[in-house]
Amino acid sequence: MNINYYNKYKKFRLILFCFIFFPYCLIVQLIGCIKLKTSYKHEPILLLKNDERIISLNKIIPYLTEEVFISKDNIMTKINVENNICIELIKKHEILNTPIEHFFHFTNREYTIDLRNNDNIYNYTKRILNNKLDFELCNKILSFTIPINYNICSFPSYHNYFLYINYLKDVKIELIISALEKAKFLFLKIPNTFNLNTTHANFNDNDYIIEKGILENDLIKIDISKIIHRYICKKYYLYKSDEQINDDDLRQINNNNSNNDISDKEIKMVLMTSHTLSDIIIFPSIIQNVQALKHYKNIKNVVKLKKKIKKRYTEWENWSPCYNVCNNNFSYKCRYYKCTTENQEFCDQNFHMNFSECPFTPCEDAIKKENEKKEIEKDKNKSIIINHENNRDQEGPIDDETMLRYRKNKKISFFMWIINSKKENKLKKKKFL
Repeated sequence: MNINYYNKYKKFRLILFCFIFFPYCLIVQLIGCIKLKTSYKHEPILLLKNDERIISLNKIIPYLTEEVFISKDNIMTKINVENNICIELIKKHEILNTPIEHFFHFTNREYTIDLRNNDNIYNYTKRILNNKLDFELCNKILSFTIPINYNICSFPSYHNYFLYINYLKDVKIELIISALEKAKFLFLKIPNTFNLNTTHANFNDNDYIIEKGILENDLIKIDISKIIHRYICKKYYLYKSDEQINDDDLRQINNNNSNNDISDKEIKMVLMTSHTLSDIIIFPSIIQNVQALKHYKNIKNVVKLKKKIKKRYTEWENWSPCYNVCNNNFSYKCRYYKCTTENQEFCDQNFHMNFSECPFTPCEDAIKKENEKKEIEKDKNKSIIINHENNRDQEGPIDDETMLRYRKNKKISFFMWIINSKKENKLKKKKFL
């Protein structure tokens, strides 16, 4: 009997178990997802919690001439304009908040070097750097020119220089990163009249500069600070306190160095790398199959230089006190770059300030006390003037003809009249004798 009862309700119990178990699992998964999502949302809030609210200089300008107060030990103290750090820094610097990085676009062109000429730049480079390279060099070369001017070479020792090259072939990011890890980039300065296919190459291995590259914002980034310092600034400029070179200087250098091409106001560089990277970043000069174009997202390289101030020269000082503009219910503070070098010219030309809005501290009591002080001063001055006028009135009017002042008769007591009379009698007796 019991066995029959068990078999009869077996299916029912199984269905009931499924109705309870599966919703329970679903609820547990939903709770876990909600917790994960909630914790992910809170993370950026914690990161931004201590960030300052930066405001523009234009918002501060209307308050630069206003009287301000700062809070010290919960006491509002008035600060003169001369003692306001933010205002004084603005007055002292003509140049404020110039960009810390500048971009320069270079003209460029791709070449496919003939493999049959053993003395051209490609075959010569393979022979001379055979023991230094751990990757196969490609015969597709990218050439570009770098101008020689003050904008690039002003204060070169305080800047880093990065070359950015867009990649042309539409490939996966993982492939580019892998190729950049395995291979490097070769840079070589060549004369402007150098023919990459026919001219016999004759360079030293020290003339080649080898650098690694990384992927940054869909561009390949290469640090070429060494190239700029060696070939652009130090070799071609009169390197005196980072001064600008002019045409006369160029002619003078050319006369002193007739064997070099220093008179040119630009230099020509070539870039060589592995087969994989060349296929990605350099468009082939000869297209054998038109269908191959669909694999490229661009057919022209973009080569640009970024000049950026080194990080140690962009460190901030601590924030100034919060200056409360009581009349406008506004409070602000400022900070500025530390000048970590003795080159004051560089510091002046690259002076940066930031402004932040502070929580406004009510300063009605401070204004009230200030007004009370002013009223007290007014009352003091007024009482002095009144006393002075009273003293003048007691002395009597001035005679128009003699310009002498008649003194008013003063009220004298009886005893004082007797004493004065005795003094007058004594004086008369002395005169008579």
